[in-house]
Amino acid sequence: MGRRFLVLRAFSLILRIVGWLLVIAGLIAFVVGVVTLVRAAADAETAHDMLAGGFATIIAGLIFVLYGEIIEVFFDIEANTRRTAELIERLAASQPPAGRGSA
Repeated sequence: MGRRFLVLRAFSLILRIVGWLLVIAGLIAFVVGVVTLVRAAADAETAHDMLAGGFATIIAGLIFVLYGEIIEVFFDIEANTRRTAELIERLAASQPPAGRGSA
């Protein structure tokens, strides 16, 4: 059987890729903010803005990754449910019909 839900799978992958890119960008901004704050190369307000922006970007990126992973969990649940139903059907087909009771 071919892969199902191709668009949703692609969307899940895009969410996870964008999420990790945001996390990396947020980490870079956060580190630059820390370095700026320590070196006092700019005013403290700019450094605090970089720290807050980096932290917010990291959180946003992790949320994107989370949503992508949630979609994957639903795919796994669907596959496991389908497999369980097939196994139950095979088991039921291999069993003799139950009697209506003995007299």
